[in-house]
Amino acid sequence: MTDLHRKEVLCCDGLGLTRLDHFDGRDGFDGVMLGEPGGTDHFEFTYCRTHPVAPSSTPEDLHVFFLPDRQDWLSRCETMQAAGWAHL
Repeated sequence: MTDLHRKEVLCCDGLGLTRLDHFDGRDGFDGVMLGEPGGTDHFEFTYCRTHPVAPSSTPEDLHVFFLPDRQDWLSRCETMQAAGWAHL
């Protein structure tokens, strides 16, 4: 998926993340960083305007978002589906 705005909506609305920062046109790239304010980790999604790469999944393309509390996990699954995430 190369639509940065769509990725941001899915991650913010579905996972409860926040836009931490973004950039446009930096050396031909646009990007957005999403995470929890004050957290130690974040996702960074980028798009190259000059040499776009078509997304292609591999068996190793995984994002792990661990929620140890079962009720929190179930609630997050509901918000993810409401935000547009596909249930596979």
